[in-house]
Amino acid sequence: MKILLTVFSILIVVCSASFKCSVPGGKCSEYPYVPCPKGYYCSDMYENGTCLQELKLGDNCTELFLSRECGDGLFCQTIPFGNTPGICSPFSYLGIGENCEKDDKCLGTLQCIGSKCTSPTQECQNNFDCPNDQYCDGSICPYNPEDPVCHNTTCKPIKKVGDKCVNINECEINSECHNGVCSPLYSLQKGEECTEHHDLCGESLYCHCDSVDHQIFCKCAQFDSNSLKNCTGNDYRCPDRYLCDTDTNECVYSFLSKTTQCQKAKLQRDQCYEKNDCVNYIEGSSIPYKESCLMKHCEKETLNYNKQCYLREGVCL
Repeated sequence: MKILLTVFSILIVVCSASFKCSVPGGKCSEYPYVPCPKGYYCSDMYENGTCLQELKLGDNCTELFLSRECGDGLFCQTIPFGNTPGICSPFSYLGIGENCEKDDKCLGTLQCIGSKCTSPTQECQNNFDCPNDQYCDGSICPYNPEDPVCHNTTCKPIKKVGDKCVNINECEINSECHNGVCSPLYSLQKGEECTEHHDLCGESLYCHCDSVDHQIFCKCAQFDSNSLKNCTGNDYRCPDRYLCDTDTNECVYSFLSKTTQCQKAKLQRDQCYEKNDCVNYIEGSSIPYKESCLMKHCEKETLNYNKQCYLREGVCL
C-alpha cells in the first residue's frame, strides 16, 4: 500500500511570545521555546532536550512517520520485519512525468508506470496529481463521511489573475482566490477587505479581524510601529502572530515575512518552478529533498526564499 506523505512545516504556537536559538549540543525546549540550529533536532522538546545532529538518508531512526530526526525532505519510514524501527527515507517528491522506480516516490495518487510517475486514471485527488500549470478541480469537494474520495475530478488549466475562481488552489503562482477572482498577492491596501491567513495585504499590513454580532469582519490594517518595540520574553505586548525577538527586544512577524525582499524571493522561486515544470509540494519553511525537481533546478531560489521569508518564524535557519 502506498502511504501518501507530503511535506508540511509545523508552526509551533509559542505561549511566551519569545524565542532564542540554541547551539549544537545545547539545551532545547518548547516551553520556553528554544529551537535548535539548522541541521540539528531537539531530542525532547518537552523536558531537558538536547540539540542533536540530524540523521541522513539511510540512517536508522525511531520516530516512525515523523521528520524531526531526519534531515531535509526525509521522514522515518518503517521497515517491515526489520530489526530497527525505521530508516530515514525521502518523502514522495516526483511529479507527473518524472522518472521513477517505485510508486512511493511519486506525489499524490500517481503511480510509477513504465518508469514514469503517471496518473492511473483520468481523475485527480489533489494538485500533486497534475502538471504544475494545472490544478485539480477536486482538491476541495463536498464532505461525505461515507465516501471521502472526490470523484469525476480532473486536472484543468490554472487560472490567471482576473479570472473567476472558487478555491485558492485554482489560481496561478503569486495569486489567491479573493472574492471570487484570482488576485495578486500583497495587492490589497489599508482598509480593504481581506481573508484571514491569506497573504493579500500589502507590505507592512496584516489582516485584522473583528467579531461583530457573531460575524467576522477582516480588513488590511497597519500596526503602530511603536507597539512593536521594547518587548521582553516575559510579557504579552506583541500583537497576534508576532513574537518577541529577545536579541533585539522587538516584535517580529512570526509567520511569513511581508517585506519587499520576501515578495521578490517568492516570485523568483515560483517562476523557477514554473519554468522547469516543477510541482511545488512544499508548505511553509520545509526544505525539499535534494533530488527533487525543486532542488535540482531551483535550489538557489528555494533557499533564498526561506532565508528572506522565514528568518523570524521561530525556526533557526
